[in-house]
Amino acid sequence: MPSPLRNRFLLPLMFGLAVLSLVACRPPEPRGAAGNDVTAAEAEDGLRIRIEFETTSVGPAPVTVHVLDGSQGVSGATVELQGDMSHAGMQPVIVTALPGEPGVYRADDFAFAMAGDWFVTARVKTADGRVAKHETFVTVSGR
Repeated sequence: MPSPLRNRFLLPLMFGLAVLSLVACRPPEPRGAAGNDVTAAEAEDGLRIRIEFETTSVGPAPVTVHVLDGSQGVSGATVELQGDMSHAGMQPVIVTALPGEPGVYRADDFAFAMAGDWFVTARVKTADGRVAKHETFVTVSGR
């Protein structure tokens, strides 16, 4: 027969483990995100990067990346976008964003392959050799 002391601690312990497992399985909060469409700028190597999604649903999802040095748009940078699902087994989506006006780079060929949780990383290399990246978390819905 189980002791009363053991019964008194077993239920709270099981409840605590259940809560902990739910929290551990939850995807991270978007870092600096303002909803699912725009991620806030983040400084790295003197650069600020902002990623804007036209849509966060399955299929074509054009992305605009803003690259600033202070308040000035950075021209002549190479901007690569990589989208990875938060679980293993999916091939990443990798595209190059093309330059537009100074500091604005756009990838019209970016597309989310399926609904779920994605990490999208913008890697920037400026003409003067500075390197920066910005990663954001996005939940993609079905159509």
